[in-house]
Amino acid sequence: MFKLISESKLKELSIINGNVDSKLIGPMITEVQEMHILPILGTGLYKEIGSQVPSLSTLNKTLVDDYIIPCMIKYIQHEACIDLNFKLTNANVSTKNTDESSPVDLDTSFRLADRFKNKAEWYAERITLYLRANQSLYPLFVQPGTGIDTIRPKLDNYTCGMVLDYLCTCQKSTCIQCQTNMKTSPQ
Repeated sequence: MFKLISESKLKELSIINGNVDSKLIGPMITEVQEMHILPILGTGLYKEIGSQVPSLSTLNKTLVDDYIIPCMIKYIQHEACIDLNFKLTNANVSTKNTDESSPVDLDTSFRLADRFKNKAEWYAERITLYLRANQSLYPLFVQPGTGIDTIRPKLDNYTCGMVLDYLCTCQKSTCIQCQTNMKTSPQ
């Protein structure tokens, strides 16, 4: 399995402290690539980049260095906010603690993780916009493959909470949502 960023480069470019064990963040790099970057790029382009590591083509080097790495850093920080708080042992799951610092509460970790996720999604959207603007240079983005296991690129990278109480109020006769609301709302 290839890695687009090394543990040492990640520590250098992010807020992840240099003393964090590489054995802890190495799997996060792989996970972020597979769970976040692959769906952004699609199978074809992802595999092409993977086959070129460590000597990327000029075009793919620009994509990786200027767009993918900043996105990966934020997604890794998002994952690290929760994962680095806990230690899995054969006896239990415990929170980590040192004499020099104390861990933040879980609520704060989740809020910080959400902050990094929002930033990661912004960088992910930059990747998609760049690739869409340069489709002729990245044909595998447009045609990622045809196999049953092919992942097609996402065209929207933002996630949000579920809206349960949406009511459109435009009142146009052509608006399906308004017509549905009029039929189902109490008179």
